[in-house]
Amino acid sequence: MRPPPLLVRRAVIDVVWVPLAAALAVLATILALVTVPLGRRRRVPRLTLMAALYLLVDAALVVSCAALWVRHPDPRRRGRSWADAHEHLLHRALALLIAAAGPLLGFRMQVEETPARGRLAGRPLLVLARHGGPGDSFAIAELLLSRYQRRPVIVLKEVLRWDPGLDLLLSRMPSCFLPARASGRDLPARVAEAAASLAETDAILIFPEGGNWTPRRHLRALDRLRDRGRPAAAARAAANPHV
Repeated sequence: MRPPPLLVRRAVIDVVWVPLAAALAVLATILALVTVPLGRRRRVPRLTLMAALYLLVDAALVVSCAALWVRHPDPRRRGRSWADAHEHLLHRALALLIAAAGPLLGFRMQVEETPARGRLAGRPLLVLARHGGPGDSFAIAELLLSRYQRRPVIVLKEVLRWDPGLDLLLSRMPSCFLPARASGRDLPARVAEAAASLAETDAILIFPEGGNWTPRRHLRALDRLRDRGRPAAAARAAANPHV
């Protein structure tokens, strides 16, 4: 479902979302406390606590973005401090979620770098990433911000505008929301427009597959290529089992 128009999102959804998210976070916390005695691994309370944290972080992003707008209402007078403030908001939100994902979800991140890291300074980067599960885009964006001091310019689905915090924050940062129903020619043009404004400390982050990778989904993709009479493309795809 396509997100509603901008005016509806800002005047209705964002306003309603803050108290609603807070109330849902309280309910999730109560559910976590009630379900602690159930099961040795405590999966339900850990998941509900993570959900509560996400709701609170998302609501906090809406409030923080509103406060920044009050401080800088005139678009013509917004300078580097406006961009830096939103980048800082994104970094803090992602760092908090990643830090909580460790004890609550058992999330771990291992980084293997190539020797070319030192030669990448002074120019923008193109980062091609594979969706491997929920939250991986958060982890990669946080890694770009913290470890590599790069501002991520994220290419993401337009449906994510339903998330008020992400919608408000990323709409004010260099981002590229792609609609689900757009012509094949239109999508590369949108990505190219986002890439044209990259600074030397930026990194454009693209998830080419647009969905989580699974072995079953990979096999279905091979079957579709063969059904469409594209054996060469199917052979190339079969030789790349991880994408």
